[in-house]
Amino acid sequence: MAGDAAGLYAGSLRSASFDSIATSGNGAIGIQVSRPLGTLELRGDLTTSGGEGSSLVQGVQTMLKAIALSIRPGGEIGTLTVGGRIATSGDDVVTVELDGRIGALDVAGGITASGAHSDAVHVHGVAPDLAHIALSAADGDPIVVLDDTPR
Repeated sequence: MAGDAAGLYAGSLRSASFDSIATSGNGAIGIQVSRPLGTLELRGDLTTSGGEGSSLVQGVQTMLKAIALSIRPGGEIGTLTVGGRIATSGDDVVTVELDGRIGALDVAGGITASGAHSDAVHVHGVAPDLAHIALSAADGDPIVVLDDTPR
């Protein structure tokens, strides 16, 4: 069973700052945001290893895929700064999934998916500016835009 290293599900938070976040295991999520968050800073890396597995969600065992960063519908980050990289190493996963919004995004070390059949970024709706961020997927797509309906 895996869980979130950092999650914002209720209430509000103006800012959060971490040195690094690393999770491991099937179904592990590094950071998941489903509410507004002003500023999120990671001075180092955000990494997750693992693939699909059982995770406890609101008291129920649910099958989830490991993911480094998940912005859920209704979630929003004003500014996200990562001094290192955002990366996953599991198979059949997505490193960053954007169902919510990010105003400004800076990831110094890029966004990487190194597992088989894994993508670096999935965007539902309008993508933030990613032109200045290195995106790579060893055996998948660097970016997948799933639709253009803002959520």
